[in-house]
Amino acid sequence: MLEKKINFKKIVFFTGARSDFSILEDVIKKFLPYKNIKIYLYVSGIHTLKEFGFSKKLIQNHRKVLKKTISIYGKKNNYTKKKLLFIIKKIQKELSIDKPDIIYILGDRFEAMGASLAAKSLNIPIIHSGGGDNTPGSKDDFYRDTISKLSQLIFATNQSSYKRLKKKFKNKIIRFSGSPVISKIYHYKKIKKNKKKLKFALLTFHPTENLKENIHKVMEKIISYLIYINMNVLITYPNNEAGCYKIIKVIKKFAKNKRIEIYKNLGKLYFEKLDQCEFLIGNSSSGIIEAPYFNKPFINVGKRQFNRDHDTNVISTGINLKKIKQSIDKFKTQKKIRNNFIFGKINACEIQKKEILKFLS
Repeated sequence: MLEKKINFKKIVFFTGARSDFSILEDVIKKFLPYKNIKIYLYVSGIHTLKEFGFSKKLIQNHRKVLKKTISIYGKKNNYTKKKLLFIIKKIQKELSIDKPDIIYILGDRFEAMGASLAAKSLNIPIIHSGGGDNTPGSKDDFYRDTISKLSQLIFATNQSSYKRLKKKFKNKIIRFSGSPVISKIYHYKKIKKNKKKLKFALLTFHPTENLKENIHKVMEKIISYLIYINMNVLITYPNNEAGCYKIIKVIKKFAKNKRIEIYKNLGKLYFEKLDQCEFLIGNSSSGIIEAPYFNKPFINVGKRQFNRDHDTNVISTGINLKKIKQSIDKFKTQKKIRNNFIFGKINACEIQKKEILKFLS
């Protein structure tokens, strides 16, 4: 077995967002049985912000995982050069103490890029999961590409991303694993209790300040229309990016409406709500990746996820209100969707574990 071929090793897993820990958790679990691997979990980013649900409290302690909280954001969360240097310095300090053999970074957030730059400055090899995705409608493209450029081993979540990575990088180890979140979805479906489908829309919008599309105003009109057609709406909070408080202000306007339910962070309830809803609407990547595995339609609004690889459950409307309303009316009655499940199957975490062990040996 590979674990017998490697000496004692240290792995840091970095999480900076509510959504990425849900994906990361099952990868970490794959390494818990190995006595010769010490695991560190750096909890940072939005996890530490009370305004966004203080999700670090939802991350359970484990005797084999050394958890460290690294606070990097305050009330003003501007993604500036000064903030990036601050993030790098904070994470460098912890990496210098722990001296890991590798750091595992997921996705495409600003603080994840900071973690990759901190690791690179200390010559710590980087494993990047979620490389190669294409989202020209957001700054995530730049963050993701930077992390991949600094990494030695990159995992793609779909075949299109895998092909882009192979074309772009000739001197890196690139593997198609699928998304690790899929194993968590399969596990949820295996143990879930039968619950009836409820008539509500699951709505999540993140800021798009760089695109100048006033997404908060579009969101307000969508919520008003959903209420008008007697649809219940479950709204989750945005990420802590520039423009997030405009979205939060709109959410709070509807807080007292009997058809509206608001969560800062759904946590472990997310799959249950996704399973129960009629459809998703907004600009969250969850509508792209997780939703098809629940056979849920996703109305993709605006440019944030524009041109991203997606399954047949996605309909992109831009910010055209007529198209948005038509899509809502369509998905209220549509019963079945046939998907191709492009983000892999249940074995993504196992594939990643084996490749990481091989990399360490």
